[in-house]
Amino acid sequence: MHENTPEMTIETIQVETLTRPGKNRRIVAKAREHEIVMDMKEEMMGDNAGPTPPELLAMSIGGCMVNIARIMAEQKGKKLKDLQVSVSGPIDPSRAMGMQSSNPTGFMGLSIRVKLETDLAAADLEAFRKELMERCALCDTIASPTPLDIRFDLDCS
Repeated sequence: MHENTPEMTIETIQVETLTRPGKNRRIVAKAREHEIVMDMKEEMMGDNAGPTPPELLAMSIGGCMVNIARIMAEQKGKKLKDLQVSVSGPIDPSRAMGMQSSNPTGFMGLSIRVKLETDLAAADLEAFRKELMERCALCDTIASPTPLDIRFDLDCS
């Protein structure tokens, strides 16, 4: 495969999902023909039937990074013998539960650790890391302000 050149473009992808409440604290989300169940931990009155929404976000960032790292390695003709991405970060649930807090509602920061076993030269790792951060859509979404257009369609019947 060839390295991308500036004149290469790919059509924009429209991502669409539908999320609804499920039983108890469960949340059911669908994208295309796929369904994911999210839930709260038992100590937060859930059934622990799936990851929480913040855990799913962290998993999605890791998944995006794994996907892009594979693509990059393939484009560079390098082998990935092992690749693991761990994502962690603190969240203060106070505001989500309606209590006052000076902390943000969302992640206060994210720590991402990439375990990589590859034939990539050690001297090239920093460039690989920077390129991975630039090419990962979710890293960009989290690191850069992304406009949110939230509207309510009310049915008050």
